Amino acid sequence: MKKSVSVLILLLFLPVVFVSLPQIRIVKAESTIYIRADGTVEGTDKIQRNGNVYTFLGNISIDGSKVDGIIVEKDNIVIDGAGYTLQETGNLSYVSRGINGINLTARNGVTVKNMRIMDFVFNIQLDNSSNNTILGNYICTSEIGINIFESHSNSIIQNELASIGEDMFSSMFNGSSPSIQLVNSSSNTILGNYVYTTEIGINLLESHSNSIIQNNLVSNGEGIGITFYRFSFNDTISGNSFNNTISGNNMIEQGIGIKSLTGSKSIISGNNITNCKIYGIFLESYQQINIIGNNFENNAIGIFLGQEASNNTIYHNNFINNQKDVADVRSVTPWLHSPKNIWDNGSRGNYWSDYNGTDNDGDGIGDSPHFVYENNQDNYPLMNPVDISTIPEFPSWIILPLFLMATFVVVIAKKRLSKRNAIHKVN
Repeated sequence: MKKSVSVLILLLFLPVVFVSLPQIRIVKAESTIYIRADGTVEGTDKIQRNGNVYTFLGNISIDGSKVDGIIVEKDNIVIDGAGYTLQETGNLSYVSRGINGINLTARNGVTVKNMRIMDFVFNIQLDNSSNNTILGNYICTSEIGINIFESHSNSIIQNELASIGEDMFSSMFNGSSPSIQLVNSSSNTILGNYVYTTEIGINLLESHSNSIIQNNLVSNGEGIGITFYRFSFNDTISGNSFNNTISGNNMIEQGIGIKSLTGSKSIISGNNITNCKIYGIFLESYQQINIIGNNFENNAIGIFLGQEASNNTIYHNNFINNQKDVADVRSVTPWLHSPKNIWDNGSRGNYWSDYNGTDNDGDGIGDSPHFVYENNQDNYPLMNPVDISTIPEFPSWIILPLFLMATFVVVIAKKRLSKRNAIHKVN
C-alpha cells in the first residue's frame, strides 16, 4: 500500500516538474566586459550603446577568479545602470574574487550612475583618472566601495554605500577597510553620500585639497567616520562630516567620529557628533586646531587629545550628556603642562550640560569657570546650548553654494555629453 502511494505521488509530481523546467531562467555569468576605445562593447549583450551613453538592459553577473567586471577604455561616456545590478557571483573569498567592479584607469569624463554594484574587492576603481562622476549608485559588500588612487577632480555624489569591508587591509588600517578611500589624490568632491559601515567611512591617505560635503556617516558603534593618515592637508570637509575645514557633518553611532594622527592648523566646525562608542574626535598629535561650534552628545568621550595635541582652541561647542566630555592627556601629565589646550576665545567658551554655575548678570555666560581639569578650565562657560548651524568662521549659507556648484558641474558635463551624442548621430 505504501509503495502504491509513493508511485502515485511521483506520477502527480512529474508533470509539474516538466511544465516548470522551461519557465526556469538560467542566468549566465559573464567574464570581463570591455567598453573599448572605439566605443564597442565586448563580453555581454546586456549593455546597449546609444552614442556615448551605455545603458544596462538587465542584471550582469561576473564569475572568474581575480577578474574585473567592466573595464572602460573610452573617455567622455555615460554608463547608466538603469537600476540593474553588476555583481561578482563566483568565489567571494577576497583571495580569488573579482577585483574591480568598474575599472576606470587613466580615464577622463566618465559618468557611472544609477547602478547596484556588489561583491568585488573594489566595487569602483579610479586609478590616475580625472573629471569622472560617480552618481546615485548603490554600492555594497566589498573591501573598498570606491577607491580613488592618484586621481584628481572627480565627483562622488549621492551614492549609498553599505556593509563595506572584511579586514582584507587590516595591516594598513588597523583591521578596517574604508567605504570611500583617497590615496595621493586631490581636488575631488565627495558630496551628499550616505555611508553605513562598521569600519571606516571615508579615509584620506596623503591626499589634499579635497571637499567632503554634506555626507551622512552612520555606524552601529564600531566604525570610524573619517580618518586622516600621513599628512593629508587642505581638505575641506563641510556639510557632513575634516588641515582642513571639517564642517557640518553628521557622525552617528560611530566608534570614533573623526580620527587623525598628525597635522596642524585645521578647523573642525558645525559637526553633529552623537552616540559614538569610543570618541567623538580623536586627535593624537594635532596642534593649532580650532574646534568650533560642534555638537558632542551622548558619546563615551567627546574629545580625546593626545600628549602631542597642544595649543588647540576649543570653544562655542555643546557637550551634552557625554559619559566624559574631554580626555586631555596634557592636562593630567605633569611634564606636559605647557602649552595646554584652550577652552575659550577670551570672551566665550562652551556649553557643558553638567555645569551648575550661576549667571547673575544674565549675559548668558557663567559667573564661575568650568573646570575641564584642575589646571585647565573654560573661563566663560555658556549657559545655553549653541546653535551650530550659525558659526561665524563657517556660516551655514556657504554649504548651499558648495552643493549648487557641484550640481552645476554635473549638469554641464551631461549637457556636453548630450551635445557630443547629437553630433555623433548627425555624422
